[in-house]
Amino acid sequence: MCQNCKKIKNLTIFDVDISNYSVVCDKNAPDAVLTAVENFKKYIFDATGVQLSSSDYSENSNQIVIGLDYCTSKKCEEAKEKVEHDGFAIVGDGDKLYITAKIYRGVIFGVYAFLEEYVGVRFYSSRFSVIHQADKIEIPCDLCYISNPKMIYRNVYWMDVKHPSESNPQFPLMLRDNTNEPDPLGDIGWYVGDEPKFCHTIIELAEMKHEVGLQPCLTDENVFNTVLKNVRKWLKEYPKAKIISVAQNDSWAHQLGCQCENCRAIDEKEEASMGSYLTFINRIADAIKDDYPDVLVDTLAYRYTRKPPKTVVPRDNVIVRPCSIECCFCHPFDDPDCEANVKFKNDLDGWTKIAKKMFVWDYTTNFHKYLLPFPNLYVLHKNMKFLYDHNVRGVFAQGNCQSLSAEFGELRAYLLSKLMWNPEMSEKEYFAYMDEFLKDYYGAGWKRIRNYIDWSSEFCAKNTHSHCETTALALPIESKEECERILNEWKAAENEAETEVQKEHVRLSSVQFLSLCEHFPDFNFDFRKEKYDILKRNGITYYRVNARLPELKDGEELPWLK
Repeated sequence: MCQNCKKIKNLTIFDVDISNYSVVCDKNAPDAVLTAVENFKKYIFDATGVQLSSSDYSENSNQIVIGLDYCTSKKCEEAKEKVEHDGFAIVGDGDKLYITAKIYRGVIFGVYAFLEEYVGVRFYSSRFSVIHQADKIEIPCDLCYISNPKMIYRNVYWMDVKHPSESNPQFPLMLRDNTNEPDPLGDIGWYVGDEPKFCHTIIELAEMKHEVGLQPCLTDENVFNTVLKNVRKWLKEYPKAKIISVAQNDSWAHQLGCQCENCRAIDEKEEASMGSYLTFINRIADAIKDDYPDVLVDTLAYRYTRKPPKTVVPRDNVIVRPCSIECCFCHPFDDPDCEANVKFKNDLDGWTKIAKKMFVWDYTTNFHKYLLPFPNLYVLHKNMKFLYDHNVRGVFAQGNCQSLSAEFGELRAYLLSKLMWNPEMSEKEYFAYMDEFLKDYYGAGWKRIRNYIDWSSEFCAKNTHSHCETTALALPIESKEECERILNEWKAAENEAETEVQKEHVRLSSVQFLSLCEHFPDFNFDFRKEKYDILKRNGITYYRVNARLPELKDGEELPWLK
């Protein structure tokens, strides 16, 4: 699990060497907590060479107490009063170090946060973590570290988070993602279903056939009664669920919802196609609020429904989820010179005025070109802060969840997880996280890759727009010399990497630029077989949405060039 581990010469807790401590955990803690405790002991061993033992709770012993049951000292209780949602507290009190929370998910987050904040462990991917070298680490006696998430719903929808390696199934918890599927703890219960339903659910609820663009009539009482019946059925089947999605079916950009006389009349009055939809959603929310007072109804503001209505206001038990699918992702959402983003900003401004609860569905890859550069790393920080400032408290960051990434997917997942926990971090903090990742992940040549990120971000922002559903190149380079220069930088970064693991990381990430150069056949860069071998070696299975990387015979043309 831990690559490139480096021993810490001396680690003390309250001036006592860690070798004098044992670990206490609640006797009936969930399996996921017990796994986190075992990982805790493993990382401590990797860092210090000390194998911590487990013990029963004792009043007068040096112990690291993890959980809920034994964290009852006055200082602990006072700290827990300040913990919100799935946040956590790390508290020093007497001869005890406590890692606790209000729910077990927060306890697990606290375990990995302690390793990260105080031991120097970095969880970069489910296959790669490091421990930073230190001569001495001292955990202070007056420690009281409380951390709460700013975004309560955090869904980093990239392959390595949603489908981590079998050797490290807790990687999503290491990144503090709280939408694990299936949920190993069951203490939040976001959406109904064993695989939570939060997308385009109206077709199933209305008992209609699925067809992109097909939407039910929202003023038809039979449709309302059918949807309500199935909403109640789902909630009865999944009593822990706190959110039920009643969200429009998928559609293409040019399509609208029902155009019958009654639906159209509402939409015309509200000057938005969301008029009839939100009216329908409010009726569902009103119908279930007495029987399910803790359940929220989640709906999309997607494509034709993104614009808020003129007078209809979401009920207090409704979550509105605007979707940024039309946006440009090489410019921030609040860029006044980017037309697509100005429209999104105006819509979000409107929703902020009327919606008490908002999540956002964001897009963080190019679904048509998984292997090509998607220079959005500069705007992730600005966009997350923009959303938080607009009262958004949950983000679904959709990326490439079909395959591991050859285009900074692990870096994006890492940065997105940090931003969702704290969208108010400074730009300096954001780029510090990026630089640390690059240095550990790619080795001594990391600055060359940072320079590439800087260059590609600035080039894209200056010369074009970048969308998540486009076949256009985000970096339309026309200079053979520029291509050669950047290829040489990738090769130099590979040569400077200290370990074979880091070298392979560089090779894999360079595929994005190799892929770009392939689109300029007159450059005569013949590295297609090399690229294909890198992809296969690293388990890259999709080169675009729903298009698998095939098994090629000698001489066959690569599919992404057809």
